[in-house]
Amino acid sequence: MPDILKIFGRLTATSARIRTPPASSVYRYEDGQICLEEDATKRCGVQPIVELTAKTHDTAAIQNGSDCVKVKAGEEVTFTAKAIVPQGVGFVTAMDFGFEDKREVPVENCFPVSGQLTHEDFHGQDMATATVTHTFTRPGTYFTAVRVKAERNGNKESIFTQEKNLARARVIVE
Repeated sequence: MPDILKIFGRLTATSARIRTPPASSVYRYEDGQICLEEDATKRCGVQPIVELTAKTHDTAAIQNGSDCVKVKAGEEVTFTAKAIVPQGVGFVTAMDFGFEDKREVPVENCFPVSGQLTHEDFHGQDMATATVTHTFTRPGTYFTAVRVKAERNGNKESIFTQEKNLARARVIVE
């Protein structure tokens, strides 16, 4: 049902000439994967572009789980999420973090920590960042994730019109 509400909302705004519809997303199909354009000005579409970095006091930042950060149990890890919404599409309304890899169904409370958003204008696009810290107490491999939500008018209370995207970072706790 929520997707139908999004479609009708966009159709109504477009029909009333309140806003022109956003351009379609630019992507390529590579090795069985859909790869989105990383530059929001070139990508278009409606989803926010998201990066997640993780670091400790003695490691360099890593991005989106392409590498990993290794820590000792009990060591604090700082996660910073950055999201850019393509121009004219909307504003970031939430960044929620999850530190445990939950695969049970139904999944409840996957993203228990909400980050405090900081917004800035990035070449006419809304760019938001949030930083949180977490301490892993048990050894293992964790895929920390951030879920970013954006809404056309920046209304975080409008639950049916949020566009979402994810980013992950891998943490190995020894």
